[in-house]
Amino acid sequence: YVLIKPFWIVTGNEEQLDWADPSSSFDGRPKFVLTPSATANLRRLCQAVASGPWSILLEGPTSAGKTTLVEYLAARVGHRCVRINNHEHTDIQEYTGSYAADSKGKISFQEGILVQALRKGHWVILDELNLAPSEVLEALNRLLDDNRELYLPEINETVKPHKNFRLFATQNPAGAYGGRKPLSRAFRNRFVEIHMADIPEDEMILILERRCGCPPSHAKLLVKVMKSLRQRRSRTGIFRGKDGLVTPRDLLRWAGRGASSKVDLAREGYMLLAERLRDEEEKNVVRSVIETELKVKIEMEETYYGENSEGRILLEHALKQHSLLSESGLNVNSIAPTQSILRLLSLVMRCIQQKEPVLLVGDTGCGKTTVVQLLSVILQIKLTVVNCHASTETSDLLGGFRPIRGRQDIAQEMSQKTKELIDNWLDSSFELPEYNSETMTSPKLTVEFMRGLSRLYLRDLPNNPLQIQLVATALREVESLFQKYSSLFEWVDGPLVRSMKDGSMLLLDEMSLAEDAVLERLNSVLEPSRTLVLAEKGGEGPSEVIANDKFRIFATMNPGGDFGKRELSPALRSRFTEIWVPPVTHRTD
Repeated sequence: YVLIKPFWIVTGNEEQLDWADPSSSFDGRPKFVLTPSATANLRRLCQAVASGPWSILLEGPTSAGKTTLVEYLAARVGHRCVRINNHEHTDIQEYTGSYAADSKGKISFQEGILVQALRKGHWVILDELNLAPSEVLEALNRLLDDNRELYLPEINETVKPHKNFRLFATQNPAGAYGGRKPLSRAFRNRFVEIHMADIPEDEMILILERRCGCPPSHAKLLVKVMKSLRQRRSRTGIFRGKDGLVTPRDLLRWAGRGASSKVDLAREGYMLLAERLRDEEEKNVVRSVIETELKVKIEMEETYYGENSEGRILLEHALKQHSLLSESGLNVNSIAPTQSILRLLSLVMRCIQQKEPVLLVGDTGCGKTTVVQLLSVILQIKLTVVNCHASTETSDLLGGFRPIRGRQDIAQEMSQKTKELIDNWLDSSFELPEYNSETMTSPKLTVEFMRGLSRLYLRDLPNNPLQIQLVATALREVESLFQKYSSLFEWVDGPLVRSMKDGSMLLLDEMSLAEDAVLERLNSVLEPSRTLVLAEKGGEGPSEVIANDKFRIFATMNPGGDFGKRELSPALRSRFTEIWVPPVTHRTD
């Protein structure tokens, strides 16, 4: 047991980490800040956990720290915590599992994340619970009852949870957030509910200081700006209430940009908070609030359009890399250094430096995609563009199982590797088993031949470790090729997973055309941890992808109201650094 005052919580098998301790993180800053309200919420959560094996539902506004609180407690007491992102098309099979190809390519029942957690005693967070369809949630009723069991009809088995298993769920209140449905009373009754409020403004100062390393004087100014902006409701986002102009995530981003002076702080704040607004009057409101609270003048003209502005330097750099640009199919001579392009280059480059996901909103033909293409060439990082549409599915981004193609090529490669080993590497004095044309054309016989060869070598050449190593490596390669040859399906990574692994750029073009359900699946990628759990992949355990340090994600969309176009939900938008791209109306442009 671990004492988290005043409750004793059962420990798990993982290493116990206190995220509130600065020494537990690599950058010397705590991953979680225990403010008075976070401590009160933690106490309520511990009380619920210690009182019995009940499922716990945390409800509150976006960026109130619901998921992080559960993850903090799990790390503190040494439990593995698994997060499942729900969406409108969540299938019960994502929880329980389905028949899929295993690592050997054979079709077998692959247990889902929830079933694996039930057996191993992990903690599970069902994120955005009220986005999931009600029929999926009703399937969990038995697990939420006193009986605590889950029936799997596919294999006719009832799974009883491990004694350490805990189920948590988080959600935003229904109504104010896109696609969130009120849960039925019968379903809600099965949870212990904990309501979480917004982070109090005075505590925000503490979080900015400790989490982002922001000087106390700057942190106070940032919160003052937030206070003033919350008193002025946004007219274009009138239904978004006090978060219309600023959210806690915006403040964390602002503090994380590491401004050294008040002038820099004001400039960074303007870039983050004002440059996403579509109404010139609202921009002026944000500008005047920042100027009043920070007592400095914001001059953006020099930053965007001056001789030494970042946009101009990048564009000149692009002209020098003409050969690279022509290879990418981008004609740099056709890009005019308009004020709009220079501003965009400066803003997007700042986001790239800070690893922030970028959302460019603007009418067609105003240079949103061009700017991202241009920056990918200048930085010499590969760019993958995914065109979203109404029928875009999760598998189009994450990947899926595909039938194996080119079996003949695999068989050929197997015999090629075996022949190479015989011709080039093996000791000529060594008596080889026969490798004839029949063996060469049969992958199965090739593998058996290699296994026999490996046994002979181990018996007759124990003093030649180099030769044994060569045979063992070749055998491993041939066996893995044979496994691929005899499989029916293989998992193929989608563009998002590929970009996360190889550290390239990903652009989701016309993002708002895709369903909310598909986009909500990206939530964990858009957070600072930049991770993704591939529940669809099956296999031995949930496959977690952690983004390469160079990975960057961009999205573009037209403003809502245009034909078939709509706005994204506030929960999704708050995870992006949004930039408004006005249409080209300036006479000189």
